[in-house]
Amino acid sequence: MEKRLLNNWSETRFANLISFVIGGDWGYDSEKVIEDSSLVYCIRGGEIKDWNKNKGNTAALRRLKNTSIEKRKLNKGDILVEISGGGPDQPVGRTLYIDEDSINNKFLYPTVCTNFFRLVRTFKPVDSKYINYYLHYFYIIGGTIELQGGSNNLRNLKFNEYQQITIPLPPLAEQKRIADKLDILFGQLETIRKTNDRIPELIKKFRQQILTYAVTGKLTEEWRREKKSNKWKSELASQCCQKVQSGGTPKGGQFENSGIPFLKVYNIVQNKIDFEHEPQYVSTEIQNSQIKKSIVYPGDVVMNIVGPPLNKVAIVPDTYPEWNINQAITLFRTKDYLDNRYLYYFFCEGSPVNSLINQTRGVVGQVNISLSQCRNFMITIPPIEEQKEIISRVQSLFEKVDIIEQRYQTLKTKLENLPQVLLHKAFKGELVEQLPTDGNAADLLREIEQLQKSIKKK
Repeated sequence: MEKRLLNNWSETRFANLISFVIGGDWGYDSEKVIEDSSLVYCIRGGEIKDWNKNKGNTAALRRLKNTSIEKRKLNKGDILVEISGGGPDQPVGRTLYIDEDSINNKFLYPTVCTNFFRLVRTFKPVDSKYINYYLHYFYIIGGTIELQGGSNNLRNLKFNEYQQITIPLPPLAEQKRIADKLDILFGQLETIRKTNDRIPELIKKFRQQILTYAVTGKLTEEWRREKKSNKWKSELASQCCQKVQSGGTPKGGQFENSGIPFLKVYNIVQNKIDFEHEPQYVSTEIQNSQIKKSIVYPGDVVMNIVGPPLNKVAIVPDTYPEWNINQAITLFRTKDYLDNRYLYYFFCEGSPVNSLINQTRGVVGQVNISLSQCRNFMITIPPIEEQKEIISRVQSLFEKVDIIEQRYQTLKTKLENLPQVLLHKAFKGELVEQLPTDGNAADLLREIEQLQKSIKKK
């Protein structure tokens, strides 16, 4: 955060802006009989993720002592600071702003927060929503990382140190304009994000539709009419493949650091072979003596037969001259009239496996396919010329989809970075106009100082 401030801005420690702070209270089970107690809704750390959507509607029903409720009942404008939680990938220190939608108007009972939060109230000469936005900014730029302790799975915020962070403070009128502007921009951002989040599912459905059209003949209908070709046939996998065979595992798990690559289900990722993750090898001796039947060559189509999930498919690459597979995978080696790429798309479409799953639905633990079932897969086969046309069209369409997916990922990254950009501009004074009638933030700090003195006297 740059220290350069506008002329009518000041900066001060967070602690100087706090009029009231108290830890939360988890209380007791709602069914428990406790003297001088009442039911409350208690906001937990789990509510933070979907706060903008739920606004505390998922808070837990608890029972608290009435004296505790009097101190901790949430009011509009309160800020909740997460002081315990987080983990290796999520620092502690997230915040919630309590607005009208978060409290009594929706609930039968008062709302409090769990002891994993600190309830913070600011002095009136500052806008608490503005302060919450700054605390959020401080969090997303990693400011709380150095202010946390505890175990790897449960982090604790060093709240005393956290209170000493400095906050840039414009005049009150500008604070409100900044907070209002951020409300609008973040609302628009959320709308865009929701629309963008639909794209992966649309892409997935489009890919599936391409595959379905490919293996049912719809993709090449016009081509077939032009070529006057209509001779599709259906054959068992055992008929149109030279070999359909599942693999095996060497006795005693005799794996090597080099040799013949040995494929497991986890090596089939997004319908491709990924041998970078936990690669295992077998020696030539072990292969020839124990698992010779499941030798796999480049171009073979492989599919997992043990799940869930089922129907992970890949074409074996030419990275090695030969491979081997374990018993959870079946290889399909095609005959000359069946292009391996067409068979790959046929299995990727999923109908053969889905049909088996539907037939066995209700059978407890049914997540496997037998070798005999694999050999009995009915494969719909167009002429080899049309197979090649189908392959070409699928590849072309998938390339276009890949471009759309890349653009989606680019937009997603921009949307993820935009909150930090907007907040950075806000706290540099670049988001809204500065007006001569706003006054000076230094006057606010003097007013707060007087309020602090009056509180101490009491």
